[in-house]
Amino acid sequence: MDYIKNILDEEAAELFSKLHGIDFNYGKDRISDSLEDEIKRENKRRILLVEVVHVLSAYLLDVNQPKEHKIENDTFYHFAETLEQLVEISPKKRTILIRYRGLPNDPNVPDKDDYEVIYGNTIIDSVIVSEMIKRFGHRMAPLSDQLSRAFRVFSSHNIYTLYIKIPTASAKQKERLYDVLRALSRYKTAVETNSPIVFSKEEGRKLSFPLVLNESGVPDENLTLLAVANNLKPQTIKLLVGKIGKSSLKDRYMSIYNAIFSMKKLKGKLVRPPIEVNNVIWLMSDHEKEIISQGKSEVARFTIESVGGSPQMAAKVLKSVYGNDYEKIDSKNLDERLRLSSNLLNSVEKTPGCQRMENEILENIETRLEQVQEKVFDDLFVQKDTGEVASGKKLAVFGRLHEKLLDTVTFFKNRIDTKKKMREIVHRPINFSPIDFRTLAKDFNISIEEAKNLTDMLKECFDEHGRFRRGTFKKAMLEFSRYERKIFEFLWHYLKDYIHQEDRTVYLNSLQLLIAKMQKPKLAIKILISDFCQNPKTINYSDSKALMLCSILIGKYSKGLIDLEITPEDVLKVSAGLDKGVANYTAWRIDKNQYSFFEKMQTIHQNLDKRLDSGRKEAPSMPLPFFISLEREAFIFFSLVGGTSAHSILRSAVKEYGDPDSVIYHRKQSKNNIGILLKNLRIAIRGLGRVGGPGDLSTLYEVCGNEDRLSAIGKTNRNKLQVNQIMNLIEESKQQIIQRG
Repeated sequence: MDYIKNILDEEAAELFSKLHGIDFNYGKDRISDSLEDEIKRENKRRILLVEVVHVLSAYLLDVNQPKEHKIENDTFYHFAETLEQLVEISPKKRTILIRYRGLPNDPNVPDKDDYEVIYGNTIIDSVIVSEMIKRFGHRMAPLSDQLSRAFRVFSSHNIYTLYIKIPTASAKQKERLYDVLRALSRYKTAVETNSPIVFSKEEGRKLSFPLVLNESGVPDENLTLLAVANNLKPQTIKLLVGKIGKSSLKDRYMSIYNAIFSMKKLKGKLVRPPIEVNNVIWLMSDHEKEIISQGKSEVARFTIESVGGSPQMAAKVLKSVYGNDYEKIDSKNLDERLRLSSNLLNSVEKTPGCQRMENEILENIETRLEQVQEKVFDDLFVQKDTGEVASGKKLAVFGRLHEKLLDTVTFFKNRIDTKKKMREIVHRPINFSPIDFRTLAKDFNISIEEAKNLTDMLKECFDEHGRFRRGTFKKAMLEFSRYERKIFEFLWHYLKDYIHQEDRTVYLNSLQLLIAKMQKPKLAIKILISDFCQNPKTINYSDSKALMLCSILIGKYSKGLIDLEITPEDVLKVSAGLDKGVANYTAWRIDKNQYSFFEKMQTIHQNLDKRLDSGRKEAPSMPLPFFISLEREAFIFFSLVGGTSAHSILRSAVKEYGDPDSVIYHRKQSKNNIGILLKNLRIAIRGLGRVGGPGDLSTLYEVCGNEDRLSAIGKTNRNKLQVNQIMNLIEESKQQIIQRG
């Protein structure tokens, strides 16, 4: 534990040095500093997660440790202390998932040792640790060794999922965790010797638990841990397993263990073990609340049987169907997953009544192929005739794939070619082939004739010189809105980067017409947010419009905003006009990508600072009003959305803009822009009133205490009037927070 503390102390010192150095005239940059603190907290979580898996794996590996009560108790204390530190950083996160992946993104990691650790939105694997070492230097090197050793232990123990529920401060819950750990460390030996699990408590009391068999008569880890966690008698657990094994429940769930917790009569009577091992559910889900359908359960059971009981191979195959990382994989990994899922489909096809499973597999693969980056498909050479030869360095996807899966992959390849042609509409006349029309028809779920009409309409939106025709676009809007997500994705994600520079603003503004008619706004939100934080260190002209479009999608007042260049501040008065479902979904996506959002906001604010300090050689090319407006749109967006990440950013903004000593008020261009900078403070304060809690009242009181000094910055009556308005808004925001309690 001292090692961890030393790392964190050194990290804090280095960050402080990087942020401030010895330049005491630098001033305060609360937003960048606060966001850097959030990034630092994320790295703390990662370090602690490595320590969790390190301690756990070392305990499982050392067979002598259970015999030494003092060593064992010290290990438990260390383990519990590390978990408590994690919860201290993130009080609402109380589960850790260690999961086999088997498709490493690190060339130095063997397939069998490729795992990931998931804690809320924090993920740690070998590549992420390598990036931390690059950023913070050699003192982080031990993390890589610890993680690698831990993953090797899990692999050697045939552990492919390990789910930990972090206990509360309750002594009873902690003792249950320790008992389950004791049982888990002795389980392997008990199976090998066909003997019960025996361990002693601290007070010297000896406990003995026989291995619990599943319906097939095979020892089951989770059923055994269930008996230990609840101190069940052997006969009780045996009767329970027998009863469920004879019922229809076992066909609806992946295992007897999972079926037990679906029984209403047992709810509240049985405690779920704080540790679950090799529960297949965690290969397909990241959290407890995710509902596993009967179709998923059926595919999981079939997969385990079809691979001959190999947990690693079962994990790989299920990942090929249900993996949630397709947007990050490369062509090599995609090729391997296609092979695995194809083999599964071939096995399913030989099974009576296989249609439901086949549909389940194909639908899930198709959903995930939607997330694959275009360049990944570009690196695949699809061919149905095995006699053909792949060109260049492309990986060949031969006719060896299951026929229906090959058709799906071929469609995605064709769609890329068609999209490339559609982009070129801006620059030159394009002739579409019958394959293009068939591909568009399938992609948009329309007829081939409708696909032809759609391409004609798109062509009409640009003149012979590639200039955008807003009037024509507006006339075609009703027809475009029929295709909702597909047409929006195309118009936003592709054409925004290809139309003429001088048409870009009017074109992006025209997208608001389409946004206002969307019936499924969550689809567009996902596209816009992904685009906004895809490259956190880069600023694009479209970033501001992405945030504005998101704000429109969240509100039911959309039609009133479709012709505006910026989001009016008055939307922050709206409460009943918000679509709560869309807002909550958006907040969830932001929190899921918290690290990227913090980096993006840090990049925006640092560029704003550089622009205010116009003498800097490295000043960004975009004008100062753009960065001020971009930050303004971000504050409005976060104020409407809410959520943990949005709250952190707004609180940081109020601290920064509410402090007259902040660096933004003392740059070369600050004096000429005090008015619009104070407007950003006003918006941040209103936002904190909407999403803040009692802990934010002190921040607002602090700004009140700065009233005279804020008024003195601009030294004009207009500036004083603005500050006076801000003080009134602070009172309104405080009342909002107090009323919410």
